[in-house]
Amino acid sequence: MAITQEYEALSTDLLQQYLAERQEENLHLEFKLVNNAALASRDDRRNLACALSGFANASGGLVVWGVEARKNDNGIDSVVSLPGIRGVGALVARLNQLTGQAVDPTVDGIQHRVVGVLDNNRGFGVTLVPESDGGPHMAKLGEIAIAI
Repeated sequence: MAITQEYEALSTDLLQQYLAERQEENLHLEFKLVNNAALASRDDRRNLACALSGFANASGGLVVWGVEARKNDNGIDSVVSLPGIRGVGALVARLNQLTGQAVDPTVDGIQHRVVGVLDNNRGFGVTLVPESDGGPHMAKLGEIAIAI
């Protein structure tokens, strides 16, 4: 399945399946938690910038927000819980605001959307990062530029 199709197909049901199967991160899929939806933490902004530049420089990928992943017995991060993010709509709005500043040069075609909302306004988001031939892209967001 192409990255764009995976982005469009992602749902809370699929996330539940990821949890049941302990889905591993891979070259095209990362799971991230954030401290808050405003991405006020320097680490959260750095994670965004590094994920965008890394996927753009490679063959594209998805970042799923609100999913906890930890190293499994093989040392690969895999899904262990689905805590979601409070105010996931605000997270997606903030992702849209920061995308143009996150990498240099900018990456065309990055998309963000809410996957689903649970109780207490907690939910999940997903970011689609297409492969880019306009790089190499460097992670920024107020940090020293990092070539990924």
